[in-house]
Amino acid sequence: MKKVNFLSSVLLLMQFTMTHFSDAHLQATFVDRYKDVGELWRTQMEIEDVTTTAERLWKETSDLYRQLHAFVRHRLLLRYGPSIVQDKGPVPVHLLGGLWGETWSGILDILQPSEITSSQTNVPTVNEFYKTAERFFSSMDLFNMTSTFWRKSMLTAPSDGRLVDCHGSAYDIGKEDDYRIRMCTQLNMEGLHRVFHEMGHVQYYMAYRFQPVIFRSGATSALHEALGETMAESALSPDCMRRQNISLIPESVSEDDISLLLRHALKKIAFLPWALVVDKWRYDVFSGAISPGEMNTRWWKLREKFQGVKPPVLRTEKDFDPGSKYHIANNIPYLRYYFSTFLQYQLLEDLCSEVPSEANKALHRCCLFGSTQAGHKLKTLMSLGSSLPWPRVASQFFRHGKLTAAPLLAYFRPLKEWLIEENRKTGATVGWFLSLN
Repeated sequence: MKKVNFLSSVLLLMQFTMTHFSDAHLQATFVDRYKDVGELWRTQMEIEDVTTTAERLWKETSDLYRQLHAFVRHRLLLRYGPSIVQDKGPVPVHLLGGLWGETWSGILDILQPSEITSSQTNVPTVNEFYKTAERFFSSMDLFNMTSTFWRKSMLTAPSDGRLVDCHGSAYDIGKEDDYRIRMCTQLNMEGLHRVFHEMGHVQYYMAYRFQPVIFRSGATSALHEALGETMAESALSPDCMRRQNISLIPESVSEDDISLLLRHALKKIAFLPWALVVDKWRYDVFSGAISPGEMNTRWWKLREKFQGVKPPVLRTEKDFDPGSKYHIANNIPYLRYYFSTFLQYQLLEDLCSEVPSEANKALHRCCLFGSTQAGHKLKTLMSLGSSLPWPRVASQFFRHGKLTAAPLLAYFRPLKEWLIEENRKTGATVGWFLSLN
């Protein structure tokens, strides 16, 4: 999650003012430009026809998701039995390893027991995690962190017992060389991945710091979210981890292509329909298509339709399950994370094509460590900030020229082929019936 930039702050202040003050002229000006907050959020992303683009990308990737869903549901059925998991039904969401079922990494031990081993030896320190990420970026001739970053960032929970917000965030304070991260870093693979993600935001801040204030933000919020994820995908691939001497995965653990891709799919592919639903639901709330008396019911209908999940117990309008999500409670747009998932694979494909030694590798095996050619292209892209509209940036810097699912599908192609064959052999049903009318 990145810090709200200057322009977004102004727009949020306008929203607050319109909500809490009765200046008729101000409200009329806002209403003339935006029908509701959802339209404002879509405009901020600078992606042409946000809703249509989101639906197109989902149509291109939904078959991969359904194959993954079928595989996971079948494994859960074998573990818990038909009284808990129905062969053709939506999956009870509490079985997927997290509160919302937005990623399924938490049940890797059920899906692939050979991947789970005993606790690590020689566990690194938090500082070493951040130095590892910094070393990766600097190897590409990107930026080292500033002394202020190391002095003023909150990288671990306070030792004095104070309650703090541990949700990972990166901040551009707006003063020279003052960039910070606030996070309670975990010493595992997920924690290291998060370090790369947040430091990717800081890299973007540092690259566009010479732009006028109004242009010190991403070309689109989705690109801001994609940068660190792209670097993490490359840096934490097995070949790249060995090149950097990162030993979080013991040598005894298999890291063949299917094992690697399954781990990634449980996070990335499982996330797509969830990320789509969060803002589809909110857009309908903002527009009035969902009334106050049906908010929770419509939330679960959307989740069942797109994710193939259902609540573990009966829910009613006395409940308000969407409010448990940080981004909903804190009024933070979410579809940018959906788009960034596609964009990170486009960015990875384009950067890897800049490096002769990596250009002919499978995309999931590409390592950008030490690739200054890729680093220079990325630095040029980031230094523009939002000084150019997103369509121009996309046409100039991306092979496909627009958001597309093609690189993501290429990345996961070996896994999809394996899932299709595995589901055929086990008789796992692909798809689910809708239980909520």
